Amino acid sequence: RIHPVWINLETALSEWASTGLQIIEKTYEIPRIIRMVGKTNARMVKEFTGDKIGGNTDVKIKLTSP
Repeated sequence: RIHPVWINLETALSEWASTGLQIIEKTYEIPRIIRMVGKTNARMVKEFTGDKIGGNTDVKIKLTSP
């Protein structure tokens, strides 16, 4: 069984991250340079503005215990 505190932590972190993406989407109008790392750990540098998020601000955080 998963402890209720663990579930609350996952939910709170998911909501926090979603809110952060919503803020970025609305406020990043000036192009910024970001660095991303993909599945193969290949780094990619791109120009980024908040409108590129396109409303996709759903975040699901799943923690694992040791």
